[in-house]
Amino acid sequence: MSFCFHLRVSLSSLKTLSCRVPNLNLQGGQFTADGIRQLAKYLRRHDWDRIRSLSLRACKLDPAALAEAGEIVSGLETLDLSYNNLSGGDADVRNFAASLAAPADDKRIRFVDLRHCRLSDPCKRVLSDVGRKEKIEVKMW
Repeated sequence: MSFCFHLRVSLSSLKTLSCRVPNLNLQGGQFTADGIRQLAKYLRRHDWDRIRSLSLRACKLDPAALAEAGEIVSGLETLDLSYNNLSGGDADVRNFAASLAAPADDKRIRFVDLRHCRLSDPCKRVLSDVGRKEKIEVKMW
């Protein structure tokens, strides 16, 4: 599913796919922090443990939405957040990095794509350190 602009419509559409889709592509949608929070809540409620990969590429995420994305990281293997402008949100990026490092029984995350996100150098260092420590490949430019 791509270009999901209406969150409620999109979430109801996702319900029918919950047990069939291992890779969920929401690329190009427009998600606020509240939208990501609703998506995380929805995924937990509908037992989305079969989803391995989530793409939120170019979804106009802001740093606050990135912090909320930490809620859905542990159950995924791959998370694509590339082409979102995350500049100016160092605290939120650090919160996201902390969610990558947080212990969880269902933690499967192995790859996070943050290319073209305008991350500050200190944030890149924090994410690189977490990636190295947790054995998560974090792509950044």
